[in-house]
Amino acid sequence: AISLATAADNSSAEEFVEIGTSVLMLNALGAASAPILLGQLMSLYDATALFWSFCALSAVFTLYLAVQTRDKGQVVAAEDQVPFSAAATEAAPTGFSLDPRGPEDAVGDLLPSESGQDE
Repeated sequence: AISLATAADNSSAEEFVEIGTSVLMLNALGAASAPILLGQLMSLYDATALFWSFCALSAVFTLYLAVQTRDKGQVVAAEDQVPFSAAATEAAPTGFSLDPRGPEDAVGDLLPSESGQDE
């Protein structure tokens, strides 16, 4: 999810579909191939190969993040920035209807009574 968000931030609107598809495909390939490869490592060595492979992957990711954080990226000019707009209920109606904090709580049950006293 983080890699997809980073790809979305660093790509133009025309490139996003292609880049997003590639990121999700790489995620799926990693999820499918990692158990097979780690299973082979564990059968060649013992169960500690799982731990050591996670250590090696963590070291690789640490190096990658160290290189990425040195490059601060580009500052977006003020005229190129767009204001934030929350998603409307029409954009994801099912998500909003399943949310327990959804609009049905604001219809009338949380409004103060007209007498001003709690019942």
